[in-house]
Amino acid sequence: MTRENILQKSLEMAKHNLYCYSADYLSSRPKAGYEKEYAQTKEEINVLESWLKEIQNKNDSSDLIKFNIVIWFVDEDGEGEAEIGYLNAVSEYHAAALLRERVRNGRYPKDAWLDYVKNGKKISIDINGRKI
Repeated sequence: MTRENILQKSLEMAKHNLYCYSADYLSSRPKAGYEKEYAQTKEEINVLESWLKEIQNKNDSSDLIKFNIVIWFVDEDGEGEAEIGYLNAVSEYHAAALLRERVRNGRYPKDAWLDYVKNGKKISIDINGRKI
């Protein structure tokens, strides 16, 4: 287990906590009574993201592909896609396997999918590694 893995897991947990303290799917505003926890968690996310960027800039692992983890949401303001996390993997199938594991462990909803950019084109794949 590396420092980057620990920070990544901490960041995913902080994003999950922010989602729990939020009044909407986009985590743009706190639930009533959870304003303090929401603000602290948002600050924690900013710190963790900056630490991860520092490590990633030092390592610059260009052989890994960044996959955004995405869900579809519907709320009183409308509907759309929301990025709820990301993971780094060497291929689409590796990323799909990592997502399946995280869904199985309850970190992400079962209807989440992956987005990434290849040659300037956005590509979406489902939890089984199939393009959608």
